[in-house]
Amino acid sequence: MADLYLIFSHTLTENQIKDAKVNLKVRKIIELPSNLQKLWSNIPSNIKSLKNHLYPIKSWVNKNVKPGDYIFVSVVKLAFEIGCKSITGRKYNFSIC
Repeated sequence: MADLYLIFSHTLTENQIKDAKVNLKVRKIIELPSNLQKLWSNIPSNIKSLKNHLYPIKSWVNKNVKPGDYIFVSVVKLAFEIGCKSITGRKYNFSIC
């Protein structure tokens, strides 16, 4: 079974959790560690590039997410700005940065 990794600034509702478990067949729902959550929730408005600022999150994703897992990112545009590519298919259902 897949895991669902959350990268956003709020929490899932009970209905969203149930939907993920039923429709995506996720085993676990994993939130960002508190230090990375603070980083994600406090992006400076004056930086030219998000790449360096969000590198710790990218590293955490690369270390933890496995093929077949899901990542729920609250800001799709932001994901593309940091170099993520959405991958869908039989083997991979997550974004790779």
